[in-house]
Amino acid sequence: AIAGNSAAPRHCGGMMFGAHSTVPDGILGPPDGTVEMAPAEHGRSGAHVFVLSNAGKPIFSTAGAEADLSSLSAVMQALVSFVRGKGDSDELQWVEGGGRRFVFEVREPLYLVAVTDSREHPACAARLLHYVHLQILFVLTASFDKVFRADASYDLRSLLGGTDKGLRSLICAARTRPDVLLEAVACVPLPPGTRAEFGRVLQLVEANLLFALLTVRGKVVSVVETCRRPLGASDLILLNNLLLSSQSLRAADESWVPVCLPGLDSRAFVHAHVSFVDPASDLCLVLITPRADDFERLAAARQQVMQRLSPATRDALRQAVEANLAEVDVGTLGIPALSHFVCLDRVAGVYVCARFPGSGGAAPGGAVLATTGSSDAPGATAEPAPNGSGESGESGNADSGDSAGEAGEPLLEVYQRLHAELHATSPPLSLLFVADGRHALLGLVTDEYELYTAHGPLCTKAEASAAAQALLRWVQRQRSTLVLEKHLNWA
Repeated sequence: AIAGNSAAPRHCGGMMFGAHSTVPDGILGPPDGTVEMAPAEHGRSGAHVFVLSNAGKPIFSTAGAEADLSSLSAVMQALVSFVRGKGDSDELQWVEGGGRRFVFEVREPLYLVAVTDSREHPACAARLLHYVHLQILFVLTASFDKVFRADASYDLRSLLGGTDKGLRSLICAARTRPDVLLEAVACVPLPPGTRAEFGRVLQLVEANLLFALLTVRGKVVSVVETCRRPLGASDLILLNNLLLSSQSLRAADESWVPVCLPGLDSRAFVHAHVSFVDPASDLCLVLITPRADDFERLAAARQQVMQRLSPATRDALRQAVEANLAEVDVGTLGIPALSHFVCLDRVAGVYVCARFPGSGGAAPGGAVLATTGSSDAPGATAEPAPNGSGESGESGNADSGDSAGEAGEPLLEVYQRLHAELHATSPPLSLLFVADGRHALLGLVTDEYELYTAHGPLCTKAEASAAAQALLRWVQRQRSTLVLEKHLNWA
């Protein structure tokens, strides 16, 4: 099936493309399978991502040899052009066939495509493509479109250089960390006094900066920003991805990196001074300025920060990192029936999550949660948000066309389905509970929090709701430790 913005089907050479039509074998790629995408396993390994120009020239791919990508990119470009038609009124959203779904994101002059398992909700892949586009802007700025206006066949890979590692790192992080799913970041849990000490040290930096931040392994310690230019969650995610994916930054004493922060200005570079100021805790200092000639001044500011960090403050951070307190051990909370959770503080733009056992996001006890059930799964109920206009009703999972699924799906992928279903309406549902005999999941949206919890297969809706309320009370009690409540400002 092909889904676009228009409900009217289109015809081409005796073949109809519409909301419920099937796509013949081979139309989505060579029938002999020369573009290897591991069809039996790609649902587990995440989406395959392709980026091409609007002229059909391949730019980036996570799968397939370069010789094979040219023909596949041409097919993708033709599909976008065909659905768009002469009036440019329609945009291709997704194509389904052969157990795969091709999700399209058109960001002229680029076309971004994610190939996923057909069970995955299109919104999840669309969000990933949005961040892949942001990562490209992070490297090039939006001004690269001038190159394509001058030459539509230009090979953008010459400008991206070796930065595809950052793209691959972001795509990998999207299926192993909740950052992209929730469009938020995690914080290192610290006593309020210790976090305030880090903030005061950053506020004393006198270098006419845009932003100053301290992070540890992708988790925020403190942020200071100018009053008129807040640092958004999407830009923080891109900066964290840079720090996590680049070994050269870690090896160097100090680094000077031009980057684009799309949330600030997508058509301009800023310059980041990056240094690891405490190797024992992996504490990284990032100072961001709009001036390209500020390296010496920011190097001096870095020395000021290192001198002002007291030994007691550094020791508190090291203890938090060594104890892995950035992820909560759900067994220590004493909440019956709760197996795992991810909680988003919507006010602060920060999430807190329980520890994911194993590298694949397995559920507690070594078991892996099954996929969410079909739309008529028993026990699946949904409630609209209190200020919504919809009526209460039955709802299943993130994809109403999904089958009952099979055991063994990583927990984060299950949360992605739950998230997509909760936000499928406007305003979002306030509560969604799914229990089909293999697992029980609950999603809860309030004005301040967004909560996703996992429970045993025999857990009832009442038990899951009681566990969720107990968890929210615990988060509220611990909020000053778990969450960076607000970014500080320079006076």
